[in-house]
Amino acid sequence: KPVIDSSYPLEQLADAFRHQESQQHFGKICLDIGG
Repeated sequence: KPVIDSSYPLEQLADAFRHQESQQHFGKICLDIGG
């Protein structure tokens, strides 16, 4: 089962990429695209 590290709304896409590039995450970084 995948481990979710963090979740970001689509409006914070740049923050999500910065978090990924920081190499400080453990698990998946999710984007909430709404509905």
